[in-house]
Amino acid sequence: MNYDYEIYGTLADWIGILVTVATIFLTIRHYSASNKIDFRIMSYSRNKSKEKKGITYINAEREFIVTGVNFGQNPELFRLEGFLKREKIPEKIKRIILFKKREILPVKIDIINHKKIEYQLVQAHHQIDEEVFDINYLKNHLEINNFDVNKGFYIIYAHVSGKKFKKRIKIAKKV
Repeated sequence: MNYDYEIYGTLADWIGILVTVATIFLTIRHYSASNKIDFRIMSYSRNKSKEKKGITYINAEREFIVTGVNFGQNPELFRLEGFLKREKIPEKIKRIILFKKREILPVKIDIINHKKIEYQLVQAHHQIDEEVFDINYLKNHLEINNFDVNKGFYIIYAHVSGKKFKKRIKIAKKV
């Protein structure tokens, strides 16, 4: 049996096909990596303080700060969306069987800080504006809406495309 170059092609044809396929694969891989949305949420608490005549006064009250950083390579639009309950496995199964969506508790930032939450343009490797909450207010707001703050909840940020980013938060019991 002889190899027929007219039917199966030459070695140069096969090398050309392989190089073309590899080029397409590497182009798609590079494009996907460079356009990946990478947003990470950071949170911490601190004592409230006031400055008066160059002196900083720290009181016993605490505040909760949440922010995020765009680790992607492109500027993106993000906003603080709200809070999400942490589900136990039986609750999750029941929700899936009943075809229910998880409901996000919206942030009432307009009541707390007297401003409207809108999408913010966050440059690559930059931080979104910090949102500051009084811990007692936040705890009361979540408990009124049947959140168990000691077991944890999620803080949700949304990308303009609809993709959600979340971070689990726990408010510790007093030590």
